[in-house]
Amino acid sequence: MSMDVLRQQWPGHLYQQLLREQVDPRPPGCRTPEDSARCRCGAEDRIAQLGEIIDNAARVIDAKLAHPARWRGQTRRALLGYCVGDEATRYRETFNWVVTTDEPVSEDYLIELHQRAVGWRDYRTCHLWVDYGYRHPEPEEIPRLLGLAFDRLNDAGSMWPAAALALGLHLDLVTAHPFSDGNGRTARLAASSILASHGYKSTLMTAVEQFFHLAPRRYLELLDHYRFARACRMRTIEQLLIAMAASSAAAAWAKANRLLLTQVTAIDDATPSPGRLPTTPGQLAHHALLAQLQRIDIEERDPLGPG
Repeated sequence: MSMDVLRQQWPGHLYQQLLREQVDPRPPGCRTPEDSARCRCGAEDRIAQLGEIIDNAARVIDAKLAHPARWRGQTRRALLGYCVGDEATRYRETFNWVVTTDEPVSEDYLIELHQRAVGWRDYRTCHLWVDYGYRHPEPEEIPRLLGLAFDRLNDAGSMWPAAALALGLHLDLVTAHPFSDGNGRTARLAASSILASHGYKSTLMTAVEQFFHLAPRRYLELLDHYRFARACRMRTIEQLLIAMAASSAAAAWAKANRLLLTQVTAIDDATPSPGRLPTTPGQLAHHALLAQLQRIDIEERDPLGPG
């Protein structure tokens, strides 16, 4: 695909639109959220469109990377202040293993991921509740739910984009909740493995952990909508894809238009004060563009990461 075509497909307003959708999404609108096959919320039609946006972004962002980039930045839990002990180190090392291994994603692979990232291998045998009274599936349901998750992933007839397959697996694993702790981390790493195996290289494309850095609480909101049957599976995957697209769209737009990091200058009312998070759409867009260009600039110079 030529750079001229990519410039046409990456108008300047696209990344701002994706950021707005991530931070302030439309209501779910799912009339039959318990059955995605019957739901008419329109999310399924958009999944292919978002997959194309993500693939176009990857062509631009990954163009100068010969190898998958290693982990950089904070985990979602660290950003929210939940990270303890050597958790961040474990996660970084596991992510770096994930993007370089060629092992197929399977149930055995999932257990290996959990051991590396969290520290143990066994499925839970206890009941688990979360806030607002939601109860995770019973322990005896775990084998069936994992079987369903991998059946969906390996469905030979699936026409879904790779990104949708990866984030669908992530959602199914989080829903099955097979471990007593670390289910989110393991599910996000499993999705990263799928993305890396399909050729994505920059962590802007592979680090599911970082898709929600500009809206860190949206992740749990999405999962809660799904858990409490306010959104169907397709709608939830659509929202996860929006977050993935938003995490890379600004850099893809800038690079497609041959903008350099030094050329991206602040607009007076679009720059948040020091120590404050960006809040307006303009601030979010500018903050995202700078962060993404900085990330890809570092990865192009040093894809293997520090140390």
